[in-house]
Amino acid sequence: MVYRNDLDALAVRHRELDAEVQARIRERDDVAHMLAEARDRDAEERRIADLLADGPRRRRRRRLRIAAIALAVVGIVIGTVLVYENHVAYSRHAKIARAMAAMQMFTDKMCACTTLACAQGVSDEMMKWSQEVVKEMGAPVDPKPTEAEMKKMTEIGMRMGQCMQHAMTPPQEGAGR
Repeated sequence: MVYRNDLDALAVRHRELDAEVQARIRERDDVAHMLAEARDRDAEERRIADLLADGPRRRRRRRLRIAAIALAVVGIVIGTVLVYENHVAYSRHAKIARAMAAMQMFTDKMCACTTLACAQGVSDEMMKWSQEVVKEMGAPVDPKPTEAEMKKMTEIGMRMGQCMQHAMTPPQEGAGR
């Protein structure tokens, strides 16, 4: 092909490249279409193979097993928490009962005292015991006593106070004990 000038040659080259580009675009679009069809066929084949292999039912059973295991774990955790809570509630009640028994013992010892030294000894023993209780139970003490326990504690405390006052008060001359 003979060209009159460079401008005609460039125009022809441009048209040829444009035609090549259009051909490549069509080829790319055709390959993209074939790829999409192949992917669709592959997905359908996998779906059918999964159905034939009983995949949906296996997955459903697996999900049910996982749910059952999760429920069992939750049940165990809740049961453990409830047992712990009941144990803690029981142990708190037991701690209050032990404390009241100890206070009753100290009150009886205090009421048996007739001298200041005896009352001071019981008071020191009670102080040592109370420090051990605070270490064991923690401060502040968590258990909240019931109304009946509070009433009994108040009675024990009042009796101890009277006995302590009696033991620590020096005998008056002429007054009999």
